[in-house]
Amino acid sequence: MLLTLLSLSGCATVQPCEPLTDPVRPPALPPLVWAAPARDWQGQMQDFLRGTLPTQADYKLSSPAAQPPTTRP
Repeated sequence: MLLTLLSLSGCATVQPCEPLTDPVRPPALPPLVWAAPARDWQGQMQDFLRGTLPTQADYKLSSPAAQPPTTRP
């Protein structure tokens, strides 16, 4: 009980902080500007539910695969 009273009396002797008269504010950020065009999400979802999605681009290689070297050791 004596330790509790000592710890509580220690908290009571601390000097209070003075309130800030002029609080420091962070600089204001500029508004965010979107460079991408807006998408029609609702129209895309309706196309998806109808099963009429556009076909994906063809990502096949435009050149034949590389052949291993034909030199002999």
